Amino acid sequence: MATDIIIDTNNVDSLATEAYRIAIENLAKNNDPSVFNNSEPAHAAIVLGNIFKNSNNSVKIFAKDFNGKVSDNDYYTTYLKSYLDKNKPITVVFEEVPKPTSKALALLQKYKCIKDSNISIKVLTENSPLKSSPNFTVGDNKMFRVETSKEDYTAVCSFNNIEFCSELESLYKKLEESSNEYLLN
Repeated sequence: MATDIIIDTNNVDSLATEAYRIAIENLAKNNDPSVFNNSEPAHAAIVLGNIFKNSNNSVKIFAKDFNGKVSDNDYYTTYLKSYLDKNKPITVVFEEVPKPTSKALALLQKYKCIKDSNISIKVLTENSPLKSSPNFTVGDNKMFRVETSKEDYTAVCSFNNIEFCSELESLYKKLEESSNEYLLN
């Protein structure tokens, strides 16, 4: 008699995500300079969460609008909160006005009310020529995740690439100069 094997695809996906999380945490912990690809919102949240987790000096984010696909992920918000608890600088420039339902935005707003000087939230001006810039995050001027496609969340990443991060820092400065302060609700 043959035994049917039933595979719960939710559990398989969960196991794959857990294996991915462990691999990414090891790369981050070891300051690995490898450049690797990243895709899908759950995997993006894991990489970004590790940037928050391993940053001690600064985090800079350029994002479309915190639509929730990545920014509402529990892994993302847990490590964003952990970073905010360190009372270190974080700056965010949005391509568009952020979604008011965003969990990450709510955290930033809450902490900005408490620790205003360490948090900057801006939105690009409407006519900014930089609107087509890729979404990216830089941590401690050495860790990054840069989206190569905003539609499917594919990206390139590294946890120790100072040279490329300096280029992203230059772009980020231009984004900040081409944006206005986001007024909290």
